[in-house]
Formats: sequence, C-alpha cells, structure tokens
Amino acid sequence: MHYILRGYIDRLQANKSGKQIIIDIKTGKPPSSLDKEKADQIKSYALMYGHQEIDAGYVYFLGEKNITPEKRIIEVPIAVSYTHLTLPTTPYV
Repeated sequence: MHYILRGYIDRLQANKSGKQIIIDIKTGKPPSSLDKEKADQIKSYALMYGHQEIDAGYVYFLGEKNITPEKRIIEVPIAVSYTHLTLPTTPYV
C-alpha cells in the first residue's frame, strides 16, 4: 500500500547552523498544551521535507492582542523516529 502526504508549510527558515526550522501559524488563542494532532502535523512536515534537514518545529498562535509572546509559540520536538506519528489509514487512490 502506498500513501501520498501533502501539506503546506507556513514558514520555513534557516537557523544559524543552516538547518531548517518549521513554523506552523494558527489563528486563535494558544491552548494550555499542544494536542497530538498539531504536533503530528509539524512532524509530518518534517518527514516530507526530510527530517535530517529540520532542526526544530514550532506552532505559532496569532490569537488576541493581549497574549504574551512566550505563550504564542510552542516548540514541537522533531524526533528522528516516526514510529509514533499517526498517519491516515485511507490510501490515496
């Protein structure tokens, strides 16, 4: 069975070492903790781009004006192993 992953990375930028950082921009207020679906989205982007080239992933929430900057961005650990990544079970036809 073959699967095709498609997605759009909102922002991809290089850090000082030249590796890429994935930033996914969300509207709305940030949650108290990042849910698995949003974290898996970042990990899917890293898998599609080539995880060895990705240094980090972040979800950035636009939210309301009164949210402090440190609460707007949540880091998503980019693991080399994708054994815990939840992928769709429906094959591409």
